[in-house]
Amino acid sequence: MKREIKFRIVFSSIIFLIALICIIYSFAFYQGESREYISGFGFGLLSVSLFIIVKNIIIINNPKKLKKIEIEEKDERNLKIMCNSYALAFRITLLIEAFSCIIITLLNMKDISMAIASLLSIQLFIYLITYLIMSKKI
Repeated sequence: MKREIKFRIVFSSIIFLIALICIIYSFAFYQGESREYISGFGFGLLSVSLFIIVKNIIIINNPKKLKKIEIEEKDERNLKIMCNSYALAFRITLLIEAFSCIIITLLNMKDISMAIASLLSIQLFIYLITYLIMSKKI
C-alpha cells in the first residue's frame, strides 16, 4: 500500500510541476483573458495537487490512517463503486463530446469540431488499448 501512495505522491508532484509551468508561462507570455484562463487553470491544478501530496504524506507517516485507507481501498464494494463511477463518467464525457462535435459542426466551427473529434478519437483509442491489455491480464 505504501508503494501505491508513493506513486500517487510522484504523480501529483508531476501535476504540480505542470501547474507551475502553466502559471509561469501565462504570466510570461500572455495578457488579458488568456492569462487569466491559463493561470486559473494552473492555480486550480496547483491547489489540488498540493492537497493530494500533503494528504498522502500524512497517510504514509501515520500507521493508523494507512491501515484504514488500506482497508477502504481493498474493500470489494468500494472497488466496484469506483469502477462503475469511472465507467459512467467516461461514457457521459464521450456523449458530451460527441454532441458538442455535432452542434459545433452545425455552427460551421470546423476547427473546434475537429479538435473535439480528435480528443474523442484519442479517448476511444486509449480505451481500446487499455481494454486489450487488461483483458490479457485478467
